[in-house]
Amino acid sequence: ERLRVEEEQRMLQAELETIRKRNKKKKGAAKPIIPQVVIDTEQCDKCKAKVTKQNYFMHVDRECPERPVDCKLCLLVLRARCMQQHLSSECPARNAACDDCGVLYQARHLETHQNMCSEVQEARSLLPTLQPTLGFEVQECRSQE
Repeated sequence: ERLRVEEEQRMLQAELETIRKRNKKKKGAAKPIIPQVVIDTEQCDKCKAKVTKQNYFMHVDRECPERPVDCKLCLLVLRARCMQQHLSSECPARNAACDDCGVLYQARHLETHQNMCSEVQEARSLLPTLQPTLGFEVQECRSQE
């Protein structure tokens, strides 16, 4: 939004510069009347950005980084500027992979799974060394044909 306001101001400055150059070429002419252009702006109460009056409500509803938004995964309400970090590393409902088996789980359940999974992985790694002492051979699963 700020870029849009700055772009409007640059265009108006360019227009004024064109008028000044045109008036300099006229020798002996009376002092030119340069129109003063005023852009009505309002300051956003939440982020303090200056926004044109015509874009104020769109800014507040859709663009303001301080506006409240709902996380679509966990339904927590937080500021728009925080949403990306929340989804990537904080949301308890985001998908996260188990370090041991690589399966995706919701982050809120991952610790429980990993505790169990790491014990299973450890037991599997010990199995070849324990087989001779068990007195029987552990068979692998047969593949379905």
